[in-house]
Amino acid sequence: MGLLLTSLALVNGCKGQARTDVSVEAGDTAVKHTFTRWSAPVLDSLDALSIETLRQRTYAAEIKVQQSRTFASAAGDHQYYFGSYLSDGLQNYVRVDVPSTAAPVGGYPVVIFVHGWVGEQAAPAYNFELNEASAGAPIIKAYLEAGFVVLTPGLRGHGTVSGRAADGLEFLRAWDNRSYLSPIFYAIDVLNLVAGLESLGRIDWQAWGPEPRLDRTRINIMGYSQGGDVALTALAIAGENSTLKTSIHAASIWAGCFASRLEQAAVYGPMQDTAMAFTAGDGRWNGSDRADNGKRNMDFVFPYPGDWIVNPSPADWTWQTKSWQLPTVEASLRKTYSAMYAHLRAGIVDLKDIQYTLERDEQGLIRILHTPGLVEQLERLGGYHAAQYLSEPINLHHSDRDFYSLPEWNADLKKRVNAAGGRVSDFVYPGTNHRLAVSPQDWFSPAGTVDGRPAMLARDIALFSGRQD
Repeated sequence: MGLLLTSLALVNGCKGQARTDVSVEAGDTAVKHTFTRWSAPVLDSLDALSIETLRQRTYAAEIKVQQSRTFASAAGDHQYYFGSYLSDGLQNYVRVDVPSTAAPVGGYPVVIFVHGWVGEQAAPAYNFELNEASAGAPIIKAYLEAGFVVLTPGLRGHGTVSGRAADGLEFLRAWDNRSYLSPIFYAIDVLNLVAGLESLGRIDWQAWGPEPRLDRTRINIMGYSQGGDVALTALAIAGENSTLKTSIHAASIWAGCFASRLEQAAVYGPMQDTAMAFTAGDGRWNGSDRADNGKRNMDFVFPYPGDWIVNPSPADWTWQTKSWQLPTVEASLRKTYSAMYAHLRAGIVDLKDIQYTLERDEQGLIRILHTPGLVEQLERLGGYHAAQYLSEPINLHHSDRDFYSLPEWNADLKKRVNAAGGRVSDFVYPGTNHRLAVSPQDWFSPAGTVDGRPAMLARDIALFSGRQD
């Protein structure tokens, strides 16, 4: 990819965040926890969302059962519940599935499944992967059949239970966009859920159904797509010497969208906006930046667009230039970074004056000059650049042709984390799409492509069960 992201100096100073003392119910007592709470999604500084800052705060929750249901399937009936808990004072929901098999002596091992992007408009109707066509439905089923309790948090703004929508939709409105900041708030929701798992033991389960008795030494997390960013961020916050009392045993990141905010913008914007991001120098698609006549597309981003494109012959993709919103990568980058900067200016007090410039270097490559210090500030967010805290074993699963989870991002994360003493395994599933499934489009998944999800699940179940410890 021929895009250069640069800045020249650090931004000076960060304003402190207001602290709020909150009493959280814990059985018959009230326990006081101190955490940063935002009544609105406006921050004094990006530093409030940095890994270092979030590692210093306290995580806690009291989970309460809202509904009890039975899911009938050919493999046997199992019980699942909808629970609620507070995260930063916002009511969140979680689906809790319990295997039909009896709990082991030490309790059920756990998988927390973190879903991918849903979007502001659809978030209140999020169905917690109950739709069998959803990405997570077969994955949750496989974990259940392997004997895991599976918790599927909705996250702030997502889902409606007993007629009440989850709180926090204003955070999606502010940050679930090309700023790519919403996963950090979602990581807070996940960690409050993890911290609240011990509260399940205080519930009177006779009123609801079988108790999801947990082995809290086997709390695993799996993040899909945007949920991969959430999972990686949660892992970094909960890593070595954190304040979280319940540790995470292991993690899986499935087609994770976890690179730095600016890198995500540089790839996702153009690949979604313009055919120029993936076509050769003659405007046709051949899986590279060079045309048969040798002409190079200097703004080429990645060889494969999304497989949702219904293709004529790949040799005749000139029609794509008329189907995309924008004609050039440069136009997309201006749109993408203008939107990102506008959201940051509106929502971060000490970034109200930031600007960027876009130019070309002597080779013709696009060069993006960001406000001094912004690159460094953004790299302190999320888990991608926090290798020193990613000490628990992690499986990375991705395609070789999914622009949402670039192979080089996964390889780079593995290299840096393992160099810091971590244990990351990087698994590539050739020819598959964003779900690691075989695409119905033969231009995307050639003959012989194998669905990657069975191998992914086998690897993760072995890791989560402790057979790879």
